[in-house]
Amino acid sequence: MELDIIYNEDCLKGLKELPDHCIDLVVTDPPYLISATNGGGTVNTVKKLNKSLQDLKTVDITQGYDIELFNTEFVRVHSLRKQMDEYLRIRLDLQIKPNWQVFPVDARGVDFVGYRFFHGYKLLRKTTCKKFKKKMVQIQRKQCDGNLINYSEWCSANSYNGWLKWCNSYRLRQKYIEPIQPSLDRYYNEVVKSKSKRKVQS
Repeated sequence: MELDIIYNEDCLKGLKELPDHCIDLVVTDPPYLISATNGGGTVNTVKKLNKSLQDLKTVDITQGYDIELFNTEFVRVHSLRKQMDEYLRIRLDLQIKPNWQVFPVDARGVDFVGYRFFHGYKLLRKTTCKKFKKKMVQIQRKQCDGNLINYSEWCSANSYNGWLKWCNSYRLRQKYIEPIQPSLDRYYNEVVKSKSKRKVQS
């Protein structure tokens, strides 16, 4: 890959083209400060959409970027941070957030696009994982009571299943997805498939 070129492609495929130890700095999460999305980037109601549009009128997107520095040397990381601080302050009249911190990514991982990246593996982000477990448990209870899940629950389970596809999630899938698979299949056969048949017949 060449420098200073924007590649419009699947990021997971593009990242594989990068050589090891070639990244010193990543700037992510532009601070749109849209409260209605609850940090998840999803606006699923008209009320939330209107709130988000109002936020965009007043938000200052020059503050709050997440900046990750990658280096194995503690002194080097602090040196880079000082250089960045100076560049941002002098050239752009910006400043690094005062709550910056240095931590070992081997232990904590790096939050990015809904996942936590570690060396050699990645997991669901903690908040996403918590919501996933809660939703799957609700579906399990419905299944135990013999009730049919609704469209929202069916979509939610399939959506989370897609998230799990791109991370190390064998145990999560085994514990939360596999037990509710009968409910997902039942909804597909009794609702989705039957609606498709009626459309074809009409």
